[in-house]
Amino acid sequence: MQQPIDILIMLTKEYLRLLEKRKEVQPNLSYSYERVSKARIQRAALMLRETMLDVENGRLK
Repeated sequence: MQQPIDILIMLTKEYLRLLEKRKEVQPNLSYSYERVSKARIQRAALMLRETMLDVENGRLK
């Protein structure tokens, strides 16, 4: 049961790392990249939380 959660956490960390790297590569955007990144981070965190709850409740194997 622990392995799927570990994989999800690892994927989320990798996703966040790529977002930070992208922000460094494209610093001169005409819109606020901070707001986009925070929204993406929040969506990823919500998805991870829902998936972890599904795993704990046995709805996802």
